Amino acid sequence: MTAGYFHTFQTQILSGREFTIADTASSQAVAIVNQSFARAHFPNVDPIGHQMRRIRPNAKEPWLTIVGVVPDLIMEGIGRNNASPVGYYIPIPQSDVANGVRIALRTRGDAATLTPSVRSAVASLDSELAIYEVSTLQRVIERQTWFYTVFGTFFMIFGFCALFLAAAGLYGVMSFAVTQRTREMGVRSALGAQGTQLIVLVMRRSVVQLAVGLLLGLILALLVSDKLQPVLYHVNPRDAAVFIGVVVTLAVAALVASFLPARRVTRIDPVVALAVE
Repeated sequence: MTAGYFHTFQTQILSGREFTIADTASSQAVAIVNQSFARAHFPNVDPIGHQMRRIRPNAKEPWLTIVGVVPDLIMEGIGRNNASPVGYYIPIPQSDVANGVRIALRTRGDAATLTPSVRSAVASLDSELAIYEVSTLQRVIERQTWFYTVFGTFFMIFGFCALFLAAAGLYGVMSFAVTQRTREMGVRSALGAQGTQLIVLVMRRSVVQLAVGLLLGLILALLVSDKLQPVLYHVNPRDAAVFIGVVVTLAVAALVASFLPARRVTRIDPVVALAVE
């Protein structure tokens, strides 16, 4: 990282300072840590001024003085959902970067128009330095998230289809189950049961079956939802809105499937209902 990095990405320094041009290879070795790092290694203590050291095999690392704390950012690339949020930053002049660096510019208007100016500025520092890729941050994000966009769309379509088929199937099963009780409803009606009482009787049984089914379904969904995390980006696998939407849809389908046939059956003449096989 260089001076102005966090300012470029509009990241507020929570405490301490950002890197400056004074952080050179010959100056004091410094680091900026994120909030997860501070919570993990300096709980209830201000980490500013404390020292840390990287541990790497066959390498003698210097002690780094913590000079700043920043919010947690995506450090391992988009899609590394299981990566540890704990991280820190060091200035490029004090790092062992050898393969190349990326330059980030905050611009106004079309960023492509600044490409010649950037190339000229880099060439003025070292004519042998080459800029091999120029792209906007939006395009970089799109390249790294196309998988989530494509598969997310497919999963959403399949999810709606599955929900529709589940609701239709549930409606059919519940409706058939109520219709099968036509003879029972005829007997109860002949014995003096009122239509409202018969509807309540049918609905009560349907509600119990529905509650048991939804409870088992929710438990199963909660158990397996975490398995979808690797293919999700900034999406909670246990999103309450999704769970509520599915539950409400299936509940409405089941209740309607029970109420309509129940009302129809209770309006049939008891003699006709008793004759039903």
